[in-house]
Amino acid sequence: MRRRCSTRPGTNAPSRCARSLAGSGSEEDLTGLGTASLSIVSEALGDCVAAGQATSTDLSRDAIALWLGLHGFAHQRAISVAFPWPEDTAERIITALAHLNDGTA
Repeated sequence: MRRRCSTRPGTNAPSRCARSLAGSGSEEDLTGLGTASLSIVSEALGDCVAAGQATSTDLSRDAIALWLGLHGFAHQRAISVAFPWPEDTAERIITALAHLNDGTA
Protein backbone atom coordinates (compact mmCIF):
# COMPACT_ATOMS: atom_id res chain seq x y z
CA MET A 1 0.00 0.00 0.00
CA ARG A 2 1.18 3.47 -0.72
CA ARG A 3 0.41 6.31 1.61
CA ARG A 4 0.04 9.86 0.41
CA CYS A 5 -0.06 12.66 2.97
CA SER A 6 -0.17 16.38 2.68
CA THR A 7 0.68 18.74 5.49
CA ARG A 8 -1.15 21.76 6.82
CA PRO A 9 0.43 25.02 5.68
CA GLY A 10 3.13 26.18 8.09
CA THR A 11 3.27 22.89 10.01
CA ASN A 12 4.57 19.39 9.63
CA ALA A 13 1.24 17.96 10.75
CA PRO A 14 -0.67 15.94 8.19
CA SER A 15 -3.93 17.58 7.15
CA ARG A 16 -5.14 14.54 5.28
CA CYS A 17 -3.84 11.11 4.51
CA ALA A 18 -5.13 8.72 1.91
CA ARG A 19 -4.16 5.15 1.36
CA SER A 20 -4.00 3.88 -2.14
CA LEU A 21 -4.80 0.25 -2.74
CA ALA A 22 -3.69 0.51 -6.33
CA GLY A 23 -1.26 -2.23 -7.12
CA SER A 24 -1.92 -4.14 -3.90
CA GLY A 25 -4.29 -6.66 -5.41
CA SER A 26 -6.96 -7.22 -7.98
CA GLU A 27 -10.48 -5.90 -7.58
CA GLU A 28 -11.55 -9.49 -6.93
CA ASP A 29 -8.94 -9.81 -4.16
CA LEU A 30 -10.08 -6.57 -2.53
CA THR A 31 -13.77 -7.45 -2.83
CA GLY A 32 -13.15 -10.78 -1.10
CA LEU A 33 -11.42 -9.30 1.96
CA GLY A 34 -13.22 -10.45 5.08
CA THR A 35 -15.42 -12.97 3.29
CA ALA A 36 -14.40 -15.80 5.62
CA SER A 37 -15.08 -13.73 8.74
CA LEU A 38 -18.41 -12.52 7.41
CA SER A 39 -19.34 -16.12 6.65
CA ILE A 40 -18.70 -17.07 10.29
CA VAL A 41 -20.84 -14.18 11.55
CA SER A 42 -23.61 -15.07 9.10
CA GLU A 43 -23.56 -18.74 10.09
CA ALA A 44 -23.65 -17.91 13.81
CA LEU A 45 -26.53 -15.48 13.29
CA GLY A 46 -28.37 -18.12 11.25
CA ASP A 47 -27.90 -20.59 14.09
CA CYS A 48 -29.37 -18.05 16.51
CA VAL A 49 -32.40 -17.56 14.25
CA ALA A 50 -32.88 -21.33 13.91
CA ALA A 51 -32.72 -21.70 17.71
CA GLY A 52 -35.30 -18.95 18.24
CA GLN A 53 -32.73 -16.64 19.83
CA ALA A 54 -32.82 -14.00 17.08
CA THR A 55 -35.54 -12.54 14.87
CA SER A 56 -33.56 -11.60 11.77
CA THR A 57 -35.65 -11.65 8.61
CA ASP A 58 -32.75 -10.70 6.33
CA LEU A 59 -29.79 -12.78 7.43
CA SER A 60 -27.37 -11.41 4.84
CA ARG A 61 -27.99 -7.74 5.63
CA ASP A 62 -28.14 -8.28 9.37
CA ALA A 63 -24.88 -10.25 9.34
CA ILE A 64 -23.19 -7.41 7.44
CA ALA A 65 -24.54 -4.84 9.91
CA LEU A 66 -23.34 -6.93 12.86
CA TRP A 67 -19.92 -7.44 11.26
CA LEU A 68 -19.53 -3.70 10.65
CA GLY A 69 -20.78 -2.83 14.12
CA LEU A 70 -18.26 -5.14 15.73
CA HIS A 71 -15.46 -3.69 13.60
CA GLY A 72 -16.44 -0.17 14.62
CA PHE A 73 -16.59 -1.15 18.27
CA ALA A 74 -13.20 -2.87 18.14
CA HIS A 75 -11.67 0.14 16.39
CA GLN A 76 -13.01 2.62 18.92
CA ARG A 77 -11.90 0.47 21.87
CA ALA A 78 -8.41 0.30 20.36
CA ILE A 79 -8.03 4.05 19.83
CA SER A 80 -10.08 5.38 22.76
CA VAL A 81 -8.47 3.37 25.54
CA ALA A 82 -9.11 6.00 28.24
CA PHE A 83 -12.81 6.37 27.43
CA PRO A 84 -15.02 5.06 30.26
CA TRP A 85 -16.76 2.32 28.28
CA PRO A 86 -19.90 0.94 29.95
CA GLU A 87 -19.42 -2.74 30.75
CA ASP A 88 -22.36 -3.81 28.58
CA THR A 89 -21.43 -1.89 25.42
CA ALA A 90 -20.56 -4.99 23.38
CA GLU A 91 -23.74 -6.76 24.49
CA ARG A 92 -25.85 -3.75 23.51
CA ILE A 93 -24.30 -3.63 20.03
CA ILE A 94 -24.58 -7.39 19.49
CA THR A 95 -28.11 -7.65 20.88
CA ALA A 96 -29.41 -4.83 18.69
CA LEU A 97 -27.64 -5.70 15.45
CA ALA A 98 -28.24 -9.45 15.73
CA HIS A 99 -31.90 -8.94 16.67
CA LEU A 100 -31.41 -11.15 19.72
CA ASN A 101 -34.30 -11.92 22.02
CA ASP A 102 -34.82 -14.00 25.15
CA GLY A 103 -35.62 -17.12 23.14
CA THR A 104 -39.35 -17.11 23.85
CA ALA A 105 -40.36 -15.71 20.48
